[in-house]
Amino acid sequence: MSLDRTACSSTFRTPFSKSRPRTDRRAPEISSCTPLDSSLCFRYRLTIPSLRDRTRSTHAYYSPPPTSRPSPSHPACTLVVCVHGAGGCGMSFGLMAAGVLGLQDCEERVGVLAVDLALDRSLDGVCGDVVDWVHGFLGSSVWVSSEGDGEGPEVVLVGHSVGGCVTTHLCHSPPPPIPHTKPLQVIGNIVIDMAEATATAAITNSLHHAKSRPKSFPSQGHAVSWHVAHGIPNSLTSARLSVPPLLEGSDGDGFRFRCDLGGSARFWEGWIEGVSEKFQNPSRERGGKVGVDASRAAAVLILPTTSTLDTSLTIGQMGGRFQLCVPPANHVEIPLLPHHDTGEPHAVGHFVHEDAPHWVASQLMTFIRRHAGLSAMMMKY
Repeated sequence: MSLDRTACSSTFRTPFSKSRPRTDRRAPEISSCTPLDSSLCFRYRLTIPSLRDRTRSTHAYYSPPPTSRPSPSHPACTLVVCVHGAGGCGMSFGLMAAGVLGLQDCEERVGVLAVDLALDRSLDGVCGDVVDWVHGFLGSSVWVSSEGDGEGPEVVLVGHSVGGCVTTHLCHSPPPPIPHTKPLQVIGNIVIDMAEATATAAITNSLHHAKSRPKSFPSQGHAVSWHVAHGIPNSLTSARLSVPPLLEGSDGDGFRFRCDLGGSARFWEGWIEGVSEKFQNPSRERGGKVGVDASRAAAVLILPTTSTLDTSLTIGQMGGRFQLCVPPANHVEIPLLPHHDTGEPHAVGHFVHEDAPHWVASQLMTFIRRHAGLSAMMMKY
């Protein structure tokens, strides 16, 4: 494993969003759109090799807990594993990870791992990749040096948009185990803005998104400006973190997207089918036959507005099948990188974890304090 410490105009819709096209928002000045480094949010930038296929690897980012090793007063680390949506990257969870770190006191131990995934294959294939990359991380020097190589951590999955389809499928239909590994002990599945009925209706919109975004940009700043102007995300600070990793190129030759979003679009309908029911019915299978033990997993759905709830989720929420979290209409986000934040107010849209990262981090920490095993966090709550 290698380790590094360290404007166009068009009528456009955000992927899987019910909102109207954003045509009235001014693009930020290019001078305010300079990229921000991942080290502002994550301590480690990793390359994780596959355990199944040594010719494959992926990039990931990790924010460790504030205390280094477990002890009687400092419990074992709870690992938050973040899965981005189509066309996104792990850095979309950067500000949320900074929020999680800032909300912990000296007795709490929560780490955040955000992985870059190729979402251009079957759902079973992507789920197998997630388990593969997480186990690869748990065998890395970054993890072993701080947590040891004993029992694996309790895991909270966080999935945005179609990434929520991935985390939900992991819990509902766990993949087979990787040889010589133990099942991941998942205690929570937190899905951000994914509901079957509304997402299915928005597929056409999402295909338009894949086809109509610019082919290239003169600079990374131009790309950041374009994304914010179209609400992908609304937060300029988060876009300065999450947009540059989506690109490849140079200032002289221009920047293009690394990912062919259209290449993964043909899988989306199959991923979305049944996701609302799966979300409410995780597998209860335990033991060595599965790569993920979700028998104790609780479900949380985070939405920008209740208007995206479908019938199945509405009935399930009324029956207490999962927890629903929606930011207040007058929500004002707390800046997590005050020296880099412009202070410009913005709406909370489809990218809730980027537009309201401190609020999402608060919901996540509240969940962990309620559900994390016999740790000190549970005792405190």
